[in-house]
Amino acid sequence: MTGESNLIRLPIMSPINVAILTILWFFVGCSNKVAEENKTLKEENEKEENEKLRGQVTEKDKRIAKFETEVEFKDRASEEQNKGFADLGKRYDSVATALAQTKEKFAQSEAHVDKGESEKKLLSNQNDTLAKKANDLEKKTNDLEAELKKMDLLLKSATTESEANKKKIAAMEQDQRQTVLDQGTKISGVVTYYFNENYGAKPDTGASVYIFPSGSYPEEEKLVQQYLQIKTKVLLSSPKDKKDLARQVSDELRVSTKEEGAKYLEKILKSVTVLKFGKATVKTVADGNGGFQKTVKPGTYQVLVVSNHRTGIDSTLPNLRETL
Repeated sequence: MTGESNLIRLPIMSPINVAILTILWFFVGCSNKVAEENKTLKEENEKEENEKLRGQVTEKDKRIAKFETEVEFKDRASEEQNKGFADLGKRYDSVATALAQTKEKFAQSEAHVDKGESEKKLLSNQNDTLAKKANDLEKKTNDLEAELKKMDLLLKSATTESEANKKKIAAMEQDQRQTVLDQGTKISGVVTYYFNENYGAKPDTGASVYIFPSGSYPEEEKLVQQYLQIKTKVLLSSPKDKKDLARQVSDELRVSTKEEGAKYLEKILKSVTVLKFGKATVKTVADGNGGFQKTVKPGTYQVLVVSNHRTGIDSTLPNLRETL
């Protein structure tokens, strides 16, 4: 064979080898053809798959775009809804605030009502308490009036009894006075005189005691009491004060001369005589212990004692002016 050929030049082989080669060739050609067909089919399948995938992608893109559109619409709607919700929330807050204020006012009103009811109840209780106290007070008043009536009756009875008792007591006192008058009462005492610094006072045994009712001899009692007071002042005064005291006594008695002094002492002696021997005077004598006792009628008495050991009525006031 001449010229170029795509066939492989094979050495001259036996028919068996040729057959084997032919079969191999056939299988090789079939394999190539199958491979090409497979390749073509694969490419077609890939192309179809790609087209299909492209279609699916396009569909998905459309669905995504649609979804995005829906999402955008929903977002807008959600924004509007949120805005509406915000407005609704504001309105709700406003309504809630108004409702809270209304509730507060209502609560305050209820509190005022409760307070009013409480005050009304308290006032009612106070009125009941006052009414009860008034009833109790009226009852006590009635009881007191009843007690006063009883006391009045008792007082009248006691007054009547007291008047009767007073009459009885007056009668008894009268009887006692009459008994005392009949029996008399006793005046007693002890008379002493000053002896000296060593012995002091001694019982004035034998002293004359003159007893008379006060006021029986008004002028004489006054003069003698005045004289005895002056005499007591002189006796109790110190020697250096006697001159001044004598001048004072003279001025007090308005005695400035010896003659006036003698007249004053004479007047005192006459007064003492009246007191000693007057009709109302009773006399007794002090015993060995200087004691005396005399029964007289009840009354106020004065006692004049004339010492049995001390003599001279003017011994302390010798003519008054002689000490000047």
